[in-house]
Amino acid sequence: MCIVVIGAFRALGALLSAQTEKKPAQPAQAAVSYFCQMGLLFTLVTLTYAQIAPTFPQVVWKPGDTLYNAWAGGLHAPQFSTIDLTADGQPELIVFDRMDNRLLVFEKQGLHWRYRPEFSFYFYFFLRPHHWMLLRDYDGDGDKDLFTASPNGPNICVYRNINPIGSPPIWELTYAPLQSTYYGYTSALFSNAVNIPGITDIDGDGDVDFLVYEVLGNFIEWHRNKAIELLGRPDALILELASECWGHIAERYDHSTNEFYFVDYICGPDQRQLRPQCHQEGSLLPIQLNGDTLIDIIVGDFLPPYLIAGYNTGTRTIAHIDPATAQAPYPLFAPAVMPDFPAAYYEDVTGDGKPDLLVANNNGLDGTDRHSVWLYPNVGRVDSPAWAPPIIGWLHNTMIDIGTGAHPTFADLNRDGYPDLILTCRQTYTPTGPSTQAWLFWGGPSGFTLADSNWLNLPQFANLIAPIFTTGDIDGNGRLDLLMGTSTGAIWRWEETSPASTNFQLLSQSFLSVSSEAAPLLYDIDNDGDLDLLVGTRNGRLALFTNQSGAFQLLTDYLGQIEVRDTLISTHHLGYARPALLPIPGFGTLLLVGNITGFLHIYLPDWSIPTAAWPLMGDLSGLTQRGTFTSPSIWAFNDSTWLAIGLRQGGVILYRLDGYGTSSASPPQAPAHTYCLTRTETGFYLHTTTPLTLTLLTPLGQTLWETTCSQPTFFEKPHTPGLYLLRITDKDHISTHRLLWP
Repeated sequence: MCIVVIGAFRALGALLSAQTEKKPAQPAQAAVSYFCQMGLLFTLVTLTYAQIAPTFPQVVWKPGDTLYNAWAGGLHAPQFSTIDLTADGQPELIVFDRMDNRLLVFEKQGLHWRYRPEFSFYFYFFLRPHHWMLLRDYDGDGDKDLFTASPNGPNICVYRNINPIGSPPIWELTYAPLQSTYYGYTSALFSNAVNIPGITDIDGDGDVDFLVYEVLGNFIEWHRNKAIELLGRPDALILELASECWGHIAERYDHSTNEFYFVDYICGPDQRQLRPQCHQEGSLLPIQLNGDTLIDIIVGDFLPPYLIAGYNTGTRTIAHIDPATAQAPYPLFAPAVMPDFPAAYYEDVTGDGKPDLLVANNNGLDGTDRHSVWLYPNVGRVDSPAWAPPIIGWLHNTMIDIGTGAHPTFADLNRDGYPDLILTCRQTYTPTGPSTQAWLFWGGPSGFTLADSNWLNLPQFANLIAPIFTTGDIDGNGRLDLLMGTSTGAIWRWEETSPASTNFQLLSQSFLSVSSEAAPLLYDIDNDGDLDLLVGTRNGRLALFTNQSGAFQLLTDYLGQIEVRDTLISTHHLGYARPALLPIPGFGTLLLVGNITGFLHIYLPDWSIPTAAWPLMGDLSGLTQRGTFTSPSIWAFNDSTWLAIGLRQGGVILYRLDGYGTSSASPPQAPAHTYCLTRTETGFYLHTTTPLTLTLLTPLGQTLWETTCSQPTFFEKPHTPGLYLLRITDKDHISTHRLLWP
């Protein structure tokens, strides 16, 4: 991989040299070598843009309601844990989304949880969780450790946090997979990857135990940790099957009556061979519900649309759940209801020291996709919680999230010089079936304001799936056209009713067509003054239509011999190519293509030979937050460029590429920086006249130094070459800058 990318850098260096008649000031190979060692694919874009970092312009949903996590990327099947990443005594909120194994970190700032994408460095350099992730302190050192599904089977992997308490975590793979002893034989602990196990001290002896579903999924097994008994300390996981049917219950769900309930099941030598319907997926939350010191259980399952809670009337070592006292739907006074597979989590997110109940959709492929989190604040005790009325859509409602499979389109529809944002989704859940939507946000100097949450009234069109827009005046009449790709491959056309009116009428539902999953992009490839059309398709290829006096003719359906088929997560090797164009000042424009896997491949186009193979220059996804079904859109300002990436979760992440651009307007800042940062070969210069707090960190999140600054100051670079993160705190606003010294 390193050799290929170095070759791309050399090729770009030669091309830039030919364009500018001078050599690059710095050799690219040293930078590439460093990033290959870090396991990242560092691309040619960093030669042009001084900085690629998340940006957070203001988004106003309605008057008085600003989305303070607008650009977090959305949620679909979130799972919740907490851990103190910054050693400030305040745990951060870790959200793992099983839809595509994406991990988000939030920091408590005042009353709100704020998205902190840079904190994901604490995780991504060491591991990639799969299917589920929970943080629990198993070794008793005060720091939480990480549990997740094995990538290679129905088992559990454990990463131990080996850093001392009060330090950022460093993860060491300790059990891969976790073992347990069954009837005298030791083997991998079985836990289906779609299930969420219960990890807590079941018997009260001071070490963590495990509740998992048995192989057929009908009963709950208790695997007791014998670390205390055998070693006298909790810092090991020595598991042994202690009960084949913990709680003496089996689950049943009657779809015809929507009844989810427990039935008695006594295990042992004379156990009844009860086999209810096959259990598919489930979540287990061991919790104390009534203050009697016994471990109770809250269960979510794949089919029932609600939770069930069982109360333990036995002992810590011989649990017994009485089906007659079980509560479903749970909580009884205001149950969380979802299409299927809700899961429960017990974490303190209100900051009062008492864990709260979080209920979220846990179906990574389906289910509710816009209000998938219910928060029940705990107004009782830790061991005897009482739930306040739920906050439906908690955290979710602080973000842009339109449904499933978001696509952003930047366009200046009202001709004010600022980019407006059209946001569409592949589909969104409604109780009557999937639908699709388009949202329109007006852009301005401070960010975006929602103008219409049902733009063009797309739900009126039956069976419409995956609308994707591109804009431009294709016939030169002064009125903007909208071309909309669809899942069938048909491309629809709208046109403004009059110039600059921003009102559009539908002219055709069959303007053009490709094979399927059309993702159109208008661009003048030959500089003849009219807009041509690129279209991404389901097979991962791009089609090119040339504009001949307003009539589009197919030139090739295999543009640049590009094919971004998935080879990692899709058995059908699909593509879902999503094109965008990235300007490189002094050189031209590169082609950026997102796909189902999450790639953002960069190609060097040669529009004069569209059927020839265009060279792959790199992958920009190594410099952005992970996600799948990446769908990019780009807007260039006079001093920077915005890269918006739609994700499968239904939200958007936004990056600012500092240094260059071509537009007349400047990007909105929220809030504007009160400083100017300039990197040099020997360090960096910070010009400010207001008090700032500076923190220099390694890519792993380890603090190298922290200081205050209130006047222009020069800081020397670290002794070791490489990538560093500079966090600047300006009152209530925190910015993070990437600084690279090869």
